[in-house]
Amino acid sequence: MSAAFVILACGGAPEHVRPRLAEGDGRFMLRFNRPPALTGNPDLYFELQGPAGWERVSLENPDEEQDVLTPLVALAERNSPALIEVEGSFRRDTRAYGDHTARVLRIVVVPGLQPVEPAPAPATEPAD
Repeated sequence: MSAAFVILACGGAPEHVRPRLAEGDGRFMLRFNRPPALTGNPDLYFELQGPAGWERVSLENPDEEQDVLTPLVALAERNSPALIEVEGSFRRDTRAYGDHTARVLRIVVVPGLQPVEPAPAPATEPAD
């Protein structure tokens, strides 16, 4: 009797798969949601609104010379729980954190937000 139960239990209905947002460029709505376990990983502090609800994403700056993430986190902390609209490129790439993964959103523009330019390297004195 237990063998029949195992067979029936394994033959259950497949898990429901949530539809995912397609990759590509566009405008995306983010919400700030920093769980304590992710403190110190500001690129993972946001979730993106998709067709089946909110999905944690890993945010990326547009390039190495332009930091949009730092002022975005500051803006979100000041205005939480407000939603923030961004323009970006949603990619198939993922970033692992713990037992989970997050897809990557490269931010191109945050309307009204001034990106932080990297500080110039300190001048070095010539060696004698």
